[in-house]
Amino acid sequence: MLKGLQRGAGERGLAWQLWERWISEIIADFWAVARLGIGATLGLVGVVSLPRAFVFRATLDDPHPIPWIRVRLSGAIGEALYPHPQWRQLAGVWESFYPPTGLHENTLRTLGLLETTMPAFI
Repeated sequence: MLKGLQRGAGERGLAWQLWERWISEIIADFWAVARLGIGATLGLVGVVSLPRAFVFRATLDDPHPIPWIRVRLSGAIGEALYPHPQWRQLAGVWESFYPPTGLHENTLRTLGLLETTMPAFI
């Protein structure tokens, strides 16, 4: 479990709790990226490209990651498995579609915590 990976209490601990809550979906996304490469992340972009309110919807008891962070994680997994500039380019495209601006402070903080812990999680 992720409890052994926790890097501290408080807000960072929340990020690790979220990774743990979402692990079944993350494993499915990992498998897809491992098998299909960038095609899996592009497919995920196609599935979760929704109105902005849904892409940044942070329902912390949901077993699915926040769609915005899910695409970011899929790309980061892909970059770890298959290093290539295409992953950073896709991340830039995703951020251009859905820039994380004008969001509620709590949502921004949660996204920041998740991005901060993402490399260690991967």
